[in-house]
Amino acid sequence: EVGELDGNLQEKLLRVLQERVFERPPDGRKIPVDVRLIVSTRRDLAKMAADGAFREDLHDVLSTFRVTVPPLKERPADIPVLARCFLARAAQRLGKRDLELTQGAMEALTRHGWPGNVRELENAMERAAMVCDSDVRAEDLLLRQTNGDGPVRWREIERQAIEHALHANAGNRTHTARQLGISLRKLQYRLKEYGLAEILPAAGGRH
Repeated sequence: EVGELDGNLQEKLLRVLQERVFERPPDGRKIPVDVRLIVSTRRDLAKMAADGAFREDLHDVLSTFRVTVPPLKERPADIPVLARCFLARAAQRLGKRDLELTQGAMEALTRHGWPGNVRELENAMERAAMVCDSDVRAEDLLLRQTNGDGPVRWREIERQAIEHALHANAGNRTHTARQLGISLRKLQYRLKEYGLAEILPAAGGRH
């Protein structure tokens, strides 16, 4: 996300692109490079440059060839492909097999507005992989509501994911935290908050 770089990093990146040399720490030895850089951003860099929030010279260097990718809601044909890819990747990481999206789930994904774009879709598939052991149904997705029908049960999603991971790891909290991608301290806090601490004792009496 090049639009998030601060002024110092923008200057360093510009120097590398212009001089085709970078200094390797800690000795500061200069190493020549010959690269073509691909960057991405959700921000309007031209406006940021005009407002002084982004270096204009760096913007010019990066703008040699630009590709504008429409938001996910404008390319619904991509949703099934991306959803299956994200679900398969999450399932593999969690050690699960045979996770498939039902037709109803796929229709729900296609209808959703995706205000969070591709990242929201990826997170939705991560959650589905955590709470499902076979077919992923529309009701398993618990997508963020965009039509004002009511709040999404985010806490329920999190509780289900933690409970499932805890059982899958036979109560080993270190492995559970690693599977969920959170710290052990945060997991312990959530176990207490959701009343899950006694569902399975810590494996071997240890965390």
